[in-house]
Amino acid sequence: MTENPYESPTVKTIASHHRRLMFIGITCIVLALGCVAATVIGMIVSFNRIAQSESTSSPDDLANGISLSLLPSLVGGLLGVVGIVLVIAELISRRSRSST
Repeated sequence: MTENPYESPTVKTIASHHRRLMFIGITCIVLALGCVAATVIGMIVSFNRIAQSESTSSPDDLANGISLSLLPSLVGGLLGVVGIVLVIAELISRRSRSST
């Protein structure tokens, strides 16, 4: 027997979607933290490369290394915002479901 696509979703299906949203939100937050760690590692590598260079490095070298290191922070910031919004929305949804 096939399911009717026009039938309202069951409580089990809705709960499954809510769990999935919470999982996606937490995953986004964890990935954002990984991006911050990548930024720190990139900065360390950039400064080590300049410190180990035999000649006097130019400010352009430092600026290029830092700008490349900041790209994961940009991505991490976006992921973090999405993750926080999803988690807060799910918590609010749970609270309103439990009060009714």
